[in-house]
Amino acid sequence: MQLIMVSPRYSRQICLPEIGEKGQEVLKKSRVLVIGAGGLGSPAALYLAAAGVGELGLIDPDRVDLSNLQRQILFRTDQQGALKVDAAKAALVALNPEIKIKAWPEKLTPDNAREIAGHYDVLLDGTDNFPSKFLIGDIAQALGIPLIHGTVTGFEGRVTVFPGKDGPCFRCVHPKIPETRIANCAESGVLGAVTGVIGSIQAIETIKLLLGGNSRSLSGRMLVFEAWQMEARVFDIQQNPDCSFCALNKTAFDPKRPEYQSKSACAHKSQDHPAFNLSPEDLAHIPHYVLVDIRELSEWDQGRIPGARHWPLASVIAGAHAFEPALHYVLYCRSGVRSASALEFLHDQGIKNVSHLREGILGWRGPLDRN
Repeated sequence: MQLIMVSPRYSRQICLPEIGEKGQEVLKKSRVLVIGAGGLGSPAALYLAAAGVGELGLIDPDRVDLSNLQRQILFRTDQQGALKVDAAKAALVALNPEIKIKAWPEKLTPDNAREIAGHYDVLLDGTDNFPSKFLIGDIAQALGIPLIHGTVTGFEGRVTVFPGKDGPCFRCVHPKIPETRIANCAESGVLGAVTGVIGSIQAIETIKLLLGGNSRSLSGRMLVFEAWQMEARVFDIQQNPDCSFCALNKTAFDPKRPEYQSKSACAHKSQDHPAFNLSPEDLAHIPHYVLVDIRELSEWDQGRIPGARHWPLASVIAGAHAFEPALHYVLYCRSGVRSASALEFLHDQGIKNVSHLREGILGWRGPLDRN
């Protein structure tokens, strides 16, 4: 009888009869793509790496910001400004150097989705906007790859498994993008530990799916977890016989579908326009501008750009400040991430006399006020 050699680091799960040495070898040969290295992707990736999933892919275009650290446990304070996928890869390799990590510092798009996703056995959705979720759901269904779907808002999280075939797809649950704007976590808030719960359940469902066997998954069911009242409910979800994608056999992936280009609550469209996406040197060409520091009080106390007003992000979102039409407001945070979110929010509210410093206070070349 051939003895399967496995690392002792997995001994606590190998002793489970549902896994064993054979199951550990299955995990070692498996490949999972984690889309979004944020609040959901962080705990999911950590537990998949710790469990010995042989190859993890990470795709995310963003950089680490101080506001991420309340829930995105892959990152540290001294990594602010670093690409998330690079920081995540370093953390995962440090946790388990026996596995392979592939990092893409870019967004999953209609143009690259087929090439990137097609390499993996399972897709894990850690994104936080509908256009991305529609894209991920469609490419998973088109390629026949199982999708572990998760979402969190406030104290509530949801998880389900879309099997890729022989079951409901993302469009069975969400036929189209909601017409009303959905607030992101910067606006509506989120309890960090809830993302840990939901991301961990996503990791569990991924491991169960990879192992096969007789476990009951969340395929065809949705788990809803509400932390404030500490309740968990499971609802059945059925394949929609009128689904425009799976039930009607229209699973040919079309990169030009309008849902993928739709504006999302988390997409910073305005920051791509030069008039709103400023460097410190650009301020010399703006008459009557007001600098607005949207960081937290603890950050403000450590130093701020001279003459800036302190309007924390939460107060801006709450509408606590008046934006005078005769002035032009320039927002800044530490690295430009939070100010880009605030800029997009304000423009959506019809407040157009606002720009932001794209590199935040990190890109400021002048002196700081530390009094």
